[in-house]
Amino acid sequence: MPITFYTIYEKLKRLNPAIYPAQAADIDIVAVKLLERGQKFFEESFLYIGKASSLPDTFPDNIHTNIICAADVPVPPCQRENPNINLIELSGSTDVFSLFNEVQEILDKQAQLDLFKEKLLNCVLQDSSIQYIIELAYEFFGNPIRITDTSFNLLAFIKDIEVDDPLWHDLAHYGYCTYDTVSSL
Repeated sequence: MPITFYTIYEKLKRLNPAIYPAQAADIDIVAVKLLERGQKFFEESFLYIGKASSLPDTFPDNIHTNIICAADVPVPPCQRENPNINLIELSGSTDVFSLFNEVQEILDKQAQLDLFKEKLLNCVLQDSSIQYIIELAYEFFGNPIRITDTSFNLLAFIKDIEVDDPLWHDLAHYGYCTYDTVSSL
C-alpha cells in the first residue's frame, strides 16, 4: 500500500504540524528529497523537505508539489493557499536532516511491508506449506510462531530457536502438548 502525503502527516503529528493540503493530498509518495534553495523542478510523487527560507517564490502551475518545511521564516499565505501545493509546516527549530531521515524510515518500513505482503501472496498462490508461510512471517516479524490444532497437536512451528515457554517445549519435543502442560495453563 503506498504512502500518501496525508499518511505522512498523520505519522508526524507528535511534531504538531500545520497542514495545508491541496486537492491532491492523496498522491502516493514514492521518494523524499531535500528542498534546495531556488529549486524550480519538482516531481509530483516526491516529497520535498527543507526550510521555509528555501521555498521558491513561485511553483509550477501544472504539477502538484508535496513539501514539508521548517518555518525558519513565515510561509507566505499565497503558498499555503496554492491549490497545487500540499504543505506541512513545522516549527522553525525542526532539524531538517533528522526529519528527512524520519520520513525516509516511514517510506522504508512501508516498502518492507509491501515486499512481505507480496511474498505472502505468492506463498498462497503457489500453494506453499504452512511451515513455509510461518517461516516467512517469522523472518518479517521476528517473533516465534507455532500453529496447533484444537487438540494441541503441532501443525507447524519455527524450529531451531529457544523459547522459554512450556507449551513451546512440549511442541518442539513431542509434537503435541502434554496433558500436564495444558492443565497448568
